[in-house]
Amino acid sequence: MAIKQFSLPIEGEKPSSEPHTLSPAGKALARGLAELRVQDLKALAEDLLGEKNLKFDKAGFCKHLAHRLDFKSQGDFDTFREALSPLQQKVLSIGAYHRYIPLQELEEHHPEPLVIGGKYDYSRAIVPEAGLGMCTIGDNFSLILYKPIADCLRPWLPPPADYEIHPVPEPVGAPWVPVDTVLEALQLALKQIAGLWTRHHRAELARKGLLKGLVKQLRASSGLPEFPIGGTLGLDSLELLARFCACFDLKPEKRPSDPGDGVKILVTEFLAPLIDHVHMASYWSQAFENLVCLDHLSRRPGSGYNISFKLPDSRAFLSKALDALAESVGWFDVRNLVSALCMRGVSFSYLDPQEEDYSLFLKGDSLTLHGQEVGRDYYGNFKVNGRFRQEVFVLPVFRAYCYSLAILGVLEIREAQPERPLVRKGRTLPLSPYDALKEVRLSDFGRWVIGKTDTRPTVREKQYEAVVDSELLVIAFKGNSLEHRLFLQSIGEQVGEERWRVTEASFMRGCTTVKELDQQASRFRSLLCKDPPQRWLEFFDTLKLKAGMFGDAEKFLVYKLPPIPGLRELFATDPQARKLVLKVEGGRIAVPADGLTAFKAFLAKHGFMSAAASQVPVKAKKGRPRR
Repeated sequence: MAIKQFSLPIEGEKPSSEPHTLSPAGKALARGLAELRVQDLKALAEDLLGEKNLKFDKAGFCKHLAHRLDFKSQGDFDTFREALSPLQQKVLSIGAYHRYIPLQELEEHHPEPLVIGGKYDYSRAIVPEAGLGMCTIGDNFSLILYKPIADCLRPWLPPPADYEIHPVPEPVGAPWVPVDTVLEALQLALKQIAGLWTRHHRAELARKGLLKGLVKQLRASSGLPEFPIGGTLGLDSLELLARFCACFDLKPEKRPSDPGDGVKILVTEFLAPLIDHVHMASYWSQAFENLVCLDHLSRRPGSGYNISFKLPDSRAFLSKALDALAESVGWFDVRNLVSALCMRGVSFSYLDPQEEDYSLFLKGDSLTLHGQEVGRDYYGNFKVNGRFRQEVFVLPVFRAYCYSLAILGVLEIREAQPERPLVRKGRTLPLSPYDALKEVRLSDFGRWVIGKTDTRPTVREKQYEAVVDSELLVIAFKGNSLEHRLFLQSIGEQVGEERWRVTEASFMRGCTTVKELDQQASRFRSLLCKDPPQRWLEFFDTLKLKAGMFGDAEKFLVYKLPPIPGLRELFATDPQARKLVLKVEGGRIAVPADGLTAFKAFLAKHGFMSAAASQVPVKAKKGRPRR
């Protein structure tokens, strides 16, 4: 392809010494070009600058290209751009703001195929006559402009229409609960979650989550609401909070008593952790994306759960997003926010991008994005790289971040029904359980948490009054305290707008031991009445007495006596038999388990053989199976 030249040296000669000192952008370009191969730099100089047969080593190529592309004014850049072919101009205009350049958008400037070779990337190449030495192949449908070139030229090219970050004029999603409600429930939930580490391994909890029964129990004691739409996709607010705390709340016993200060520490550990190769906190912090955010993706065998021991680029991306949210009090569309940051060249990876591309994939029968069916790889899976990476990887992980900050009160969120582009086993599904997130807004509490203001917002003051009846097991309650209202729901039955009736069955609800019953009574004293009336003390004593009545049980074997003449008279009249068995209704006898040997001897004495089925069933021990 013929390329116009502008102030170029004679072909084959080395250019004269560079005329100016590199700007910071030029120095960054030189550093970025050092990641490319010499043959790539040579092709770049030939196609982008029209310079052939240059003889440099890698450092010389990087320095030379940096000087040639380090423009001092818009006029210099326009002169450079006008010397390019229409195809090259189109590639630069798209590639500077979008990582992937769709091949179909280049067809009008180059009707012939731009990529030749086999079906898979390793055997494909860009046709040399296209003059696209500044690009590499992204996937079967796109090219990629080298990132150093894109970063260098982006300030000089006009941005797309959706480049600016601005609030939506009218929110369309369904809002979640107010921040005050979240913070009050969060304080109770963190107390409950702190007790999980004695019974659950952190890695298992972070990776698998909680059992439904435990989630139900935690919700009854904390009151943290469910996500209205995300909950239908398998995303539970309490489970996500527990998985988040498994990675970042490593020492709950040292957490400040003030919930706001505790949240600020958690968010700091999330956005700016202190990386230490030998500290376990660094390991759990870096494992968050692998264990929690990628539930919708699978890993190739042998790839494992790798960590990088550095602040992931994806969390730096989130920090920039929070900075953008802090500039306005409005609601922002999540998709537009992510796209705008990606156009600015902000990287979104939690590992090395090549490692992510290799190890992660999406399972399914078919996948349709932007009206185009996505092809599967050699193994029949959908890869996370290529121009659909933002849909399959970036947006789900970013939404997982936002949901995590929402349950901490930092973000307010709105949900909407997601698209279902994936077909798996005959079912149409969203790409991830986080896809319902539509819009976000930084709360006033969140501004204080991330350091955008020194003024901490006032928290809704708890106001409540509990009156315990001295004669009846009835409690009158007024106020807005979530903790007190949840406790009343757990021990009583509401009989009016402000009245609760307590019964033996309702007070013991959820208790399985006498110790738990004592703890329930202690909470009654701390929350409702420090000095309960005599009627309530007698009630507690009765409950404790009844709880211990059937704590111990004896094991018996029950036999039905066959209709043999004289057999029932034998057990009714023989003194030894009367000591060994108990008579049971329906012509049966009960033999204590610890007296089975004596009972068998008694049977043998009177000519009866004890069958093998008469053995006491014993629970098999772990290890070798019983024969």
